[in-house]
Amino acid sequence: MKFPSIILGLIIVVTLNNSCKQSQSLSSSLEEYQNRPDSIRLIIRAIDLTEDMSSLSSNNDELTVLVYEVIDSLKRVSVKYSSSFTLTKLSNIKKVSYFNSDDLKGKIYSIVLIERDTDQSTDEVEKMVSSRYFEIVSYYFKKGNFGIEEFIDDNDIIGIKSINDIEKSKAVEFGFNGFFKLDKYEYRLTLMKSQ
Repeated sequence: MKFPSIILGLIIVVTLNNSCKQSQSLSSSLEEYQNRPDSIRLIIRAIDLTEDMSSLSSNNDELTVLVYEVIDSLKRVSVKYSSSFTLTKLSNIKKVSYFNSDDLKGKIYSIVLIERDTDQSTDEVEKMVSSRYFEIVSYYFKKGNFGIEEFIDDNDIIGIKSINDIEKSKAVEFGFNGFFKLDKYEYRLTLMKSQ
């Protein structure tokens, strides 16, 4: 009976060892990527949250950011980055992604910022938006969030921004602001080249 226990123990040790090596490798490659001079980072800053109007508000925004490469001629999008996180008054800035600036040259990118009011995962939100991206963008720029539930359930779009020629400047800054269920909101986003 000791033989199967020894084999099981060896399998566990080897698996844990490989897992640790892979984790260290991913961590060091991400760090190396972030420090490259040609990388671009995306920073999201909440100046005024969508949910801070009253004492009944949550005073935090649960957000999902989606970055797409848009190929208009084919009416196709490709997800390049997706992430979910929470911003509060005290923790209102998030550095969410790094891109290789060479990958952005000559391409159109779209950044979609969503305030989640559902328990959906990042993948679920991304699939929902990706499957009807062009319909959602068209609808949003005509009617805003009124009736957007048809496309994205009980979530709301904070803003959508198309960007191209990122490599021509050191930083691209833009904002999303407006009113959200009677609560004013304002966000600043920056695409900044690493120094």
